[in-house]
Amino acid sequence: MSDPAKYRTKEEVISYKDRDPIEQIKKVILNKKYASEKVLKDLDLKLKECVAEAVIFAEESPYPEPSDAYEDVYKEKYYPFVLEWSPNYIIALPLQVENKISQMAKSKNKESKGLNLIENPEVIISKTEAFLNDKKNQNIVFVAIGISSLILLAFMVFSHFKKNKNIEAQEEMFQAVYYFESDSIGLALNGDGNNYGFLDIISLYSGTNAANLSNFYVGAIYLRLKDFNNSIRYLKNFSSQDFLLQARAYALIGDAYMELNDFEKASKYFKKASMHKSNKNFSPYYLNKYALALELKGDLNEAIIAHEIIINDYRTSVLFQESQKEKARLEGLIVE
Repeated sequence: MSDPAKYRTKEEVISYKDRDPIEQIKKVILNKKYASEKVLKDLDLKLKECVAEAVIFAEESPYPEPSDAYEDVYKEKYYPFVLEWSPNYIIALPLQVENKISQMAKSKNKESKGLNLIENPEVIISKTEAFLNDKKNQNIVFVAIGISSLILLAFMVFSHFKKNKNIEAQEEMFQAVYYFESDSIGLALNGDGNNYGFLDIISLYSGTNAANLSNFYVGAIYLRLKDFNNSIRYLKNFSSQDFLLQARAYALIGDAYMELNDFEKASKYFKKASMHKSNKNFSPYYLNKYALALELKGDLNEAIIAHEIIINDYRTSVLFQESQKEKARLEGLIVE
């Protein structure tokens, strides 16, 4: 995308673009009506989100230990390929499955022996008819059915509306994500006059998944612009079940509070980041930040405990040795 292509004429570049296999497949999909332009844009947006998560993962992940190169290495000559296949096994397998099913059925019959129906089905039907023949009961049933139908109808209308809003918001968000990835954060934030920015998405499509994700992008942008209060405000509005993005949002809030010298709140959010679906790739990194915030606010004992968690629970982390040194240094400060 950054290639100026001065060694190619404009016409030549366009001709090669037309021959791009991806573009050709896209044309076939659209011409054959296998999918609409909206579906393709929605898919493209989801792919960009996956790429964004992968970038964060790559940037935040520590370098692997040299010993990792020897993991998952198999000495079998042809692993994992099976070169010989016994026909007896192919014949025996269905028989094994059949026998297993037969055993399960027999077990089920044994369990059900001696159990009787609580009521005869005919008795249940006659009781139901007697209940419905009563006019008072009929009115109750009709009202209940009417209310249930209204609730169901309202739910269906709301679900359809929300689904359409989500699709529309994701389409409008496409260009903002592109600008963000291109490092044009001003255009990503406010739009370019023809396309919405993240702030527009949040304002116009409140309650959608795109608006929620836009809060994360806006918070990250404001942090880069050193507008720390706005960064905190938008990141707090973001919520996700994704272990990577939510923990990252907590950590960014912690970074903003560190810049504001509010080490109390910074430590709170670094702790939340480290505890959110703990994992060996990111938790040590957030715990290290947590320890630093604790030290800056004067809580050396808690900072030592944070480093001890890295030492004891994340021994394979690249921060292991650093935490050992930091723990010793902090213990020395307490003695002094």
